[in-house]
Formats: sequence, structure tokens, C-alpha cells
Amino acid sequence: MAQVNNPQFPLVLRQNRNTYTSAYGKYYVERAPVKTISTRGLCDHMASHQSIYSRDVIEGVITKMRACLVELLSEGNPVKLDGIGTLDPQVETNKNGISQQDIVDGKYNPQQHVAGVHIRLTPEGAESDKITSRVFKEKCSFTTQGVLEPVDLTPEETVPSKKKWGYKTVPLDVWIAEVTNASNSGTSGSGSGSSSGNGGNTGGSGGGDDEEIPGQGGNG
Repeated sequence: MAQVNNPQFPLVLRQNRNTYTSAYGKYYVERAPVKTISTRGLCDHMASHQSIYSRDVIEGVITKMRACLVELLSEGNPVKLDGIGTLDPQVETNKNGISQQDIVDGKYNPQQHVAGVHIRLTPEGAESDKITSRVFKEKCSFTTQGVLEPVDLTPEETVPSKKKWGYKTVPLDVWIAEVTNASNSGTSGSGSGSSSGNGGNTGGSGGGDDEEIPGQGGNG
């Protein structure tokens, strides 16, 4: 598996604000919000690894591979990509099934009794290339960007169920300083001045607004 110089896997901390769980108030690590790499971006990255092939050539191969993958999978063939895993088409059957008599009577129609086809990726590879869970973790170098804090996107809205929330990343050192200052001043629940936006949220006041955030799902 190709390695890059000083690879960094970006992380953020997010507070559990669900008051109905024992994890309420604790912080959990997750991948930081990042943009998805496009096919062209992947080709640029591959070409930057001192490849003898240009980006256009790499992109042409990937485009052709993509079309062939779809063709092979649509024929029911599992496709193994060494060092990545196996793409395996799985049939989802109609939940009602079909009786023996209906089959005998010619009522079986695959277009009706196949509810869908799901493509599953099973990671695998040689020991040095495995990308499964704990093994792949050892290939990553983690860096923590900060703490995700909720941002009220509709401050004028007074109905909790209609409010919309987003998140902003507060650098970890800034967040620690704000929490420490708020704790020392005895205002961790309310905050004041420039620290009110983050201090109140990081302080875990448990107010009504915080309880509505989990229901918004993700980044709002």
C-alpha cells in the first residue's frame, strides 16, 4: 500500500448531548468533516507519486475500470481488488416470498421477486495491505483538529422542533482555554463576552436547545 509523507488522519471531539443515555456529557472522537476526493483528485494524487503515467492516462484507466466493474457486478460476479477487498453483489429477496404452487403455476417473475441488489465490500488483502479495522488503524497517524460545537442556524426560530443546527470546529487549545477560564470564573453554564458562544455549549448546561441537537442528525 502506497504511503505518503507524514500522513495525517484528522479527528474532532464531539459531546454526547442525548440526556437519555449514560454517555451524556462525555466526548467521543470521530473523523473530522472533510471533502470527498473525486476521481480526478485521486488521479492527481496517484500521478504525484512519481508515477510514469500522467493524470489523463490514470483517469482513463479508472474510468474504464469503473465501467467494467458495473458490467461484471451486474452479471452477478464478485470482483476482488487485491489489497482493497471484494465487491460482492447480493440479492435482496421480496419479503413475501413465493409459494411452491405459484412457482409451478408459472407465477414466478424475478423482476418482481428480487427487491434489490446490494454491492457489499469485504475488506481483505495480504497481511501488509489489510484495510480492516484495527489493522488499518496502525497505518494512520492521527491529528486532533478540535472540538465540534453546535451552532444555532435559526436563532429567530422559537419552536424547538423547527430549529436547524450546524457545527463549527473550535481548535483544541482554544477550547481548553475557554473551558478553563469559564470554570475559574464560575460561569461555565452561561459564559460572557466573546466566550459565551462556546463557553455555554462546552460547559454542558443541559438546556433545552442542547437536547434538540441530536434529533437534527449530523451537521444539520
